[in-house]
Amino acid sequence: MRGAPLLAGLALLAACDRRSILLPDAGGLAGDRSLQLRDVERPLERDRSAPACRKLALRVQTPLGLTNAATVQARHPDLAFDGSGRFGVVWTSQSPGSAPASLAFASVQLDGSAKIPGGVPVGATKPEVEPELIRAGPGFEVLYAGPQTMSLSRLDGEGAVLATLAGPGAPQQFALAPHSLGTAVLYVNPLVTELRFALFSATGLAKERLVHTGEPYWSLWLDRRQDGFAAYWGKRAARLDAEGSLLDGPATVLAADGLSQAHAALPDGGHAIAYARGSDFAVELQRLDAAGKPVGGPSPVGQANIGAAPFRQLGLAVLPGGELVVSFAGIKPGEGVKAQLLAVDGAKLGDAVLLPPCLVTSSATGAAAAGGGRVAIASVDGYSGLSSTAICVSLLECQ
Repeated sequence: MRGAPLLAGLALLAACDRRSILLPDAGGLAGDRSLQLRDVERPLERDRSAPACRKLALRVQTPLGLTNAATVQARHPDLAFDGSGRFGVVWTSQSPGSAPASLAFASVQLDGSAKIPGGVPVGATKPEVEPELIRAGPGFEVLYAGPQTMSLSRLDGEGAVLATLAGPGAPQQFALAPHSLGTAVLYVNPLVTELRFALFSATGLAKERLVHTGEPYWSLWLDRRQDGFAAYWGKRAARLDAEGSLLDGPATVLAADGLSQAHAALPDGGHAIAYARGSDFAVELQRLDAAGKPVGGPSPVGQANIGAAPFRQLGLAVLPGGELVVSFAGIKPGEGVKAQLLAVDGAKLGDAVLLPPCLVTSSATGAAAAGGGRVAIASVDGYSGLSSTAICVSLLECQ
């Protein structure tokens, strides 16, 4: 374990598209058999005073390359906005033949600059597992697969590690969300086909339990709710209480297989899922209401180059007025990554914006986040046959 333990009472705030909560004193958590979600801030609401976003444009014409060392493979970027004018970006880096990979963090300003473009080291991670990043108070929290166990690190706004907590096992898939007593994690047991829930308090792993078993689990997502959580995996969704027990479901919410999903909470209390159909890689968006029921059918977004590249391949961000931005790699050779603006109801607004590459061509998008009047999109550049790749961050704005 690195650093000092997390201090009880620190505020844990979700990324811009997730619910925000505050941490009360975590003392005595191990004996608490009735965890309550309390001290919950007002849920995310649509800002009806925000100007309608009708068109996306590049804020910075030249994207920011966060890694470009000749022998480094950079993969698995994730993004979050800290609420005060900067985006946090995490990614994995690995030199050919080395194991494990290293996890790095960089802070990107609203003008597209980064104080340390090469990133700040966070810890060792498995190269094939994608890290997950959320906003936490003035800094961030990142969940990743350490060499032996799941690891949760708390970072300040520039990426310095304040504490690292060890979790159960070293799962290949997981998702995290803030909890009134710490941080909640949904993960797949790597040894058996089980979906499990874990709760990290301020000082360590406090609770862990079985949620569901007996079916394939992929594209996990955990969304904070007033009475617990909404859990998503594959084509399914379920409601959990504050302790991770199954309250309702699972129910099927996607008609297609839903490859390479991206999720976001909506201002009306609902949820949005961007995904690629397994049959033809067409990208679609499905909206769910606050009860988790599909709202109409899927909305067409575009055609994606979803293949064997080991990256998160879709991004989804929600703007203050309720519009959405979906990022994906275009289907044509050398086309690179696109960003498509959607109206509140999921209808396409204009043509997709093609993002310029950092090196040669962006082969896969990694994540998208909105904040500070910007949309940030992280992509992996130079994957096709090159010995090096970069994490490429593009900033867009509404016009």
